Amino acid sequence: MNMIDITSVLPGFLKLFPPKTIHIDGSFECMQELVPAFQGVKNVLVTSNSTKSIEQNPVEGSLFQTEDRVGPVVFAEQEASKEYYTLSLKLLSGLVAPEYLTAFWRNIESTKIETVKTSTLKSFYADREAVGGAPVNWLF
Repeated sequence: MNMIDITSVLPGFLKLFPPKTIHIDGSFECMQELVPAFQGVKNVLVTSNSTKSIEQNPVEGSLFQTEDRVGPVVFAEQEASKEYYTLSLKLLSGLVAPEYLTAFWRNIESTKIETVKTSTLKSFYADREAVGGAPVNWLF
């Protein structure tokens, strides 16, 4: 299986479909890899399900003209209250219970379970635009 390096194809897509606002949700680890491809982008929206992730600064001296950080927010198909599982493998934390992941990661377990309110992308963007946020046309 051949893997495509997103940083090599992204600049071409950005030229074809120029971003108004890029929305990066979730993994801040990938953000450092993506930053060089986003040079010159004016608006970046960063969301996370963790307040701690939002407060940390993943990129020293951000290249973005504006960078909004919003969290915690958990996206799902519908707005509801759902169980959120913080897992021993933190990158997989989310709405999926650990027993459904043990076929892939045998020793994975939940370290914390909390009830969170979920949001849909549609309502999140509508609320954001209602208060004057730039429309989002790229999502990672």
